[in-house]
Amino acid sequence: MAEKLTVRITVEDNNQTVSKFVAADKGKIAFHNDSGADAEVRFEGESPVCVGNDPQPIFIIESGKQKEFKVCSNTTGNSYKYTATVEGALPEDPILIIERAPIIWVEMAGPVLVGLAVGVVAGYLIAACRGKRSQ
Repeated sequence: MAEKLTVRITVEDNNQTVSKFVAADKGKIAFHNDSGADAEVRFEGESPVCVGNDPQPIFIIESGKQKEFKVCSNTTGNSYKYTATVEGALPEDPILIIERAPIIWVEMAGPVLVGLAVGVVAGYLIAACRGKRSQ
């Protein structure tokens, strides 16, 4: 499961601002402004994107530029509405969905596999010792 989401903002038919979501990796979200004017992103309520530990409820992205944020560690929900507006175009109100992979599969895979290997070896040694005693 990807942990990075890239949001590309541009202007399409009927002068409508449009976001395109692209998944990537590692708990970051990058907003790209592909339009010819500055874009403003404004979250309603809690913002899931942070600089350091500070949520960023409103930010401007210059034309042709990008801003990258980390997903806030204190994010309690998984769905966040925001408004993206490019100067001179109609705004859009998409919903950003944050999903996190289960900790055991992503962050604990190495230790779990090592523990499993140790358990198999210990079981083999115990069985071998019991086999020698019964002879």
